[in-house]
Amino acid sequence: MEIKDYLSKWLFCIRLYYKDEFQEINNLHLVNPDFREFVKNNLTNTLYKCIKINGKYLVIHSKDYKLEILPEAIKIIMPNPKFEWGDKVQEVESPEIKGEVENIIWHMKDNEYKYYIKVNGKSKSRRYNPNELEFIKNNNG
Repeated sequence: MEIKDYLSKWLFCIRLYYKDEFQEINNLHLVNPDFREFVKNNLTNTLYKCIKINGKYLVIHSKDYKLEILPEAIKIIMPNPKFEWGDKVQEVESPEIKGEVENIIWHMKDNEYKYYIKVNGKSKSRRYNPNELEFIKNNNG
């Protein structure tokens, strides 16, 4: 696969760095040196969207930050989710419940994305299946 083929794709990455009293996972060699300290000092995700190519690095982003990694850090290319972070959504069964997508996870057993939303600035603890949410409908005719 050529590096340009990763652009706009959703990616599941290997764990880039983790250390506790029992183990250390160190894949910092797959991270652009400009981002290694950030990765070493912050717990990073494994689900990202590739938004740009910078030379030999993929520029990936999660909800909260951007990183640059080598393609070798990609475990699998994921299907596109129905919703992305920040999308305005409502519950299908209770359309008066409106919010925005706060977080996205991949559920291995169900083989689909699950969504967490924020309503009126407060995170809901409920995890939504894709068919339980829809984009907010325009009521202006």
